[in-house]
Amino acid sequence: MNTPKSLCQRGCGKPAPIAKQTDTRLGYVAGQPKRFIYGHHQRHLRLPIPTRFWSKVNKLGPKQPHMSSRCWLWTGARTGKQGTNLLYGHMNVGNRKYKKATHLAIFLRTGQWPAPKPNQVRHKCDVPLCVRWSHLAQGTAQDDANDKVARNRQQKGSQITGAKRTSAEIARVKRRLRAGVRQAQVCRETGIDTATMSLIARGRMWKHVR
Repeated sequence: MNTPKSLCQRGCGKPAPIAKQTDTRLGYVAGQPKRFIYGHHQRHLRLPIPTRFWSKVNKLGPKQPHMSSRCWLWTGARTGKQGTNLLYGHMNVGNRKYKKATHLAIFLRTGQWPAPKPNQVRHKCDVPLCVRWSHLAQGTAQDDANDKVARNRQQKGSQITGAKRTSAEIARVKRRLRAGVRQAQVCRETGIDTATMSLIARGRMWKHVR
C-alpha cells in the first residue's frame, strides 16, 4: 500500500512537515508536504548490511553460455559509463562510505574484503552487474585482459568508443593496398594519416578486418 503524500515516506506514520519554500534540488514545493521527516531518509541505513544487500539482488538473471548457473543481478545504485554495459553496482554502508557490490558479495561470503589494488574483482560470467559469489574471482587487470581475449569479448575496430572508421571502410582500404595502390595514394583518397595507414598495411591495426 502506498504511503499518503502527507505522511513521511519512510513509513513511520507521522505527518511530514510542510515546505516553506520551493527547492528543486531536494524536491520541495512551497506549501506542500516534504517527502521525509528530517533524518528519516536514512532510516534504511539502520538495517543490517546483508538485509539491504540482498534486497537489491535479482536472482533470476540470465545464464551465460559458458556458465553453469544464472547470474544474480544487482538492481541498486550503479556507477560507470551510462548507455553502455560497463555499469557496476555500489551501496552505501554508512557514513557516506560506498562499497562496490561485488566487494560486498565477497565479504558477505568469506568475511574478508577483496585484496587491494593492483588486484581487482573479475567476472567469470562477463556480466558487470552480477554479484553471484561463484561468478566472481580475484585477479589482476592482466588476468581480466586475458579473459577478454580468450572469450573474444574485447572491443575491436568500430566497436571501440571514438573510432573514426568502420570495418567496411578499412576492408576497402586493404583491398586497395592488396591491389598495389601506394599507401600515399590511399591516404589522399581516405583522409587516413600516413602513420595509421602504415600500421593498417603491416597488420598492426584492424587485424580482424580482411
